[in-house]
Amino acid sequence: MKTNLKEERLEFRLSKAEKREVQRMARLRKMSMGEYLRMIIVDTPEVTYSEFEHLQNDLIYEIRKIGVNINQIAKKYNEGGYTVPRQEILSNQQKLDAMVKEVTYTIIGWYAQKQKDTFGPLVQK
Repeated sequence: MKTNLKEERLEFRLSKAEKREVQRMARLRKMSMGEYLRMIIVDTPEVTYSEFEHLQNDLIYEIRKIGVNINQIAKKYNEGGYTVPRQEILSNQQKLDAMVKEVTYTIIGWYAQKQKDTFGPLVQK
């Protein structure tokens, strides 16, 4: 017996390109268009767009700083003035690794939770 009976109908218009995109995204997830659209409507992210944008901007800033540091290291190395990694560089590398892991795990965790909420547990006990 179905417990989630769909009694209401919602109609709206899409361009041909929008409809193709919805169909494509639904096919990728092996869902009908209705299932896919319901998933999008029901699943709200745990992070607001503003929070995500702030995190993204912070990450971009940090990556740019790291790029500047790498360029400075390469310049010194190429000039022959730098031969052994300093503790400061190794420390910065460890901080970068930790930041990248944190962001990666956050995104993976959010995605896994979204998939779990949509499709049920990923691993059966």
